[in-house]
Amino acid sequence: MKKRIPLGPDYHAEPGETKGHQHDVYTTKGELHGYTRIHVGTLMKSAVEDLAKALAQGDEADSRLADAMDGAMADALTIDEARWRIADLEHALTEIRGLPGEMKCDKYKIDRAQLVASNALRGITRAPRPPR
Repeated sequence: MKKRIPLGPDYHAEPGETKGHQHDVYTTKGELHGYTRIHVGTLMKSAVEDLAKALAQGDEADSRLADAMDGAMADALTIDEARWRIADLEHALTEIRGLPGEMKCDKYKIDRAQLVASNALRGITRAPRPPR
């Protein structure tokens, strides 16, 4: 004669009988209180759901990475454009120095503008300061 195994207030299963998703349950003394076997189909469904969830999280992470890389590329293009503009400014100031005397601006202003352009170019190429 088979012994009935208690699973809860109004729920019993014959040994080896499947009645749902309940796992092995042990008392505080380590005695088996109740159990059922889980269908293989249920395990497969759970595994497929977990896999789909992991793939969705992976796709989300990939899209965030792609967005970050696009932003970094845009920043790099902006920095390159700023470098070219400053280099053009330095070239123009150097050209002004070569003009005839009556066409020259104040030499001090030209030197000062060229120094500012050089410092700006160095500031772009220099690593940013760490936050304090």
